[in-house]
Amino acid sequence: MTAKVPKEIRRKEILDAAMRCFEKKGYHASTIDDISREAGITKGGIYWHFESKREIFMAILEEHKRQVRSMWEKTGLGAMTGSTMFETGLSFLSKNLTNEWISNFIGEIEIEALRSEKGRQDYLAIHEENRDRIKDLLKKAYEAGKIREIDFESAATIQILMVEGLSRLYRMSDKELDYTSVWKVFSDIFMNGVMKK
Repeated sequence: MTAKVPKEIRRKEILDAAMRCFEKKGYHASTIDDISREAGITKGGIYWHFESKREIFMAILEEHKRQVRSMWEKTGLGAMTGSTMFETGLSFLSKNLTNEWISNFIGEIEIEALRSEKGRQDYLAIHEENRDRIKDLLKKAYEAGKIREIDFESAATIQILMVEGLSRLYRMSDKELDYTSVWKVFSDIFMNGVMKK
């Protein structure tokens, strides 16, 4: 008799298999049959854990968001300085760019956002959540007297766009972009400006 696989382990196996399928064929071209074969379980086994391919995609998305939240929580929102902004941003970039699975998944999120209204809404929800987190960090840095008052929401959006742009360019350049140097210059300009004092 075969030992029963715990539900959480089986779900993770399915999500990992789905991500491998999405990497190979893209989200839209991948089927539940593909995921079933990749996971080595029946379609019924897939449907026991997930109602649809969309639900699988959303579970992968939630795990990615959980990892991002965890990273920001470790930062210490009131401790922002130029160096912590640089280090936190660089850590986020490194995790997203050097982890093939995450990098490819982010690409799939972007493609899905262009293909469907639901995908667009999911993408914007991620953007909003990340923007609000960075905005809170900037506000707390202001309240602690570390930065001057600015439009915190716009400043947070600029940071997100920089991360997204660097991520996209890194993937498109066959990973030859020196994102560390670019992020360092951006952090310096963002925190200190370019004008002589």
